[in-house]
Amino acid sequence: MPKKKEAPITDVPPEIQALIEENEELIAEAEKHKNDLDKEHELLLRVSAEYENYRRRTTEEREKLYKDAAADTVSRFLNILDSFDRALQSEHDPEDPFYTGMALIAKQFSDIVESIGVKEIPVDIEFDPNLHNAVMHIDDEQYGQREIIEVFAKGYTLGDRVLRHSMVKVAN
Repeated sequence: MPKKKEAPITDVPPEIQALIEENEELIAEAEKHKNDLDKEHELLLRVSAEYENYRRRTTEEREKLYKDAAADTVSRFLNILDSFDRALQSEHDPEDPFYTGMALIAKQFSDIVESIGVKEIPVDIEFDPNLHNAVMHIDDEQYGQREIIEVFAKGYTLGDRVLRHSMVKVAN
């Protein structure tokens, strides 16, 4: 059944008309406040998102700064580690207490460096320019392509960062 259109009410008592007008004013004012609240809510969401981005960015920057500082500090000690290795490879009397003390200090130093996360770059792999620095090259058929023949200085990494490239001799 179709609905009948209702005719607008024309004979409204003045008290009711005043209430209707007051109600319409309240509705308009409520709409205005709702729009203001929506704007404030959107602003709050934006500020919250900006704060989260700031927090994430500063955390990443702080971690990067820590990694940079750790890498810089540790790389300064690598020459000492090399000096210990050279000293322990020299001719010596294995019973000499000085040699034994040096070996213990070298082991302790090496353990500390490893506990920080420093790892020696492997040289039993094919030459990789990202990890190795070829300072000599030889052509010799008894060796494979890009095979590392000799290590002149060990290389080290800290995480995914190369602290020092291995200095090597490469064949073919």
